[in-house]
Amino acid sequence: NIMEGARNFIGSQYQNAKEQISGVLSGEKSIGQAFGDFWDGTKANAMDSLAKATGGQKGLMIAMYGAFRKAGFTDAQSRYMMAECGRENSFRESVIFGYHIDPKNGALNVGMFSWQGSRGKQLQSLLAAKGLLSANGMARGQVSLDVQAQFIMQEMKTTEARSGSMFLARPNITDAEAIEILGGKYIRWALNNPKYRAGGLRNRAHWLAEVNKALEGVPLDSAG
Repeated sequence: NIMEGARNFIGSQYQNAKEQISGVLSGEKSIGQAFGDFWDGTKANAMDSLAKATGGQKGLMIAMYGAFRKAGFTDAQSRYMMAECGRENSFRESVIFGYHIDPKNGALNVGMFSWQGSRGKQLQSLLAAKGLLSANGMARGQVSLDVQAQFIMQEMKTTEARSGSMFLARPNITDAEAIEILGGKYIRWALNNPKYRAGGLRNRAHWLAEVNKALEGVPLDSAG
């Protein structure tokens, strides 16, 4: 586990440095901003790698799976949700339970799927109503995961029903369907941008494998 945590930290730091260099070269941020963001990322990566070294990441995955099942998602739907979470934030607790600034547009990102704008504010309102919100983010634990999963289900039945109805109508959704419906239409990451598609899909596939490994032996009707 210690070696796994170390490998996780090295890999995260490589991605951290790559993102900051890209931001400077593209003109999206100054060298000073990039240095500050790199240092913030380093601190977050250190904490997340420590959690992984002590077995925390597997526990987080199992807890998240339980949250999605309790919210009403099927086994397949829950696993693909988690694969997207891994692609989005590498299962970093500091992101899943916190805020961060989007390097592309400067917007405030909230929670596991980096919700922005009115969607982020709606999630914050739900969390605040349950006493789970602070200036540093949300309380870390099962309840905050449950609220985020419930928020996704709520969106899929209301404001995001166009993609949500497609996703929910497929209890045994396939990987290819989940990529297009969940990734492309609900989360709306840069799936169709040639610059990001291949890397994003590789990252997602990696995390889907990690999720499946973590969930070995977990009852398929698990509710956390």
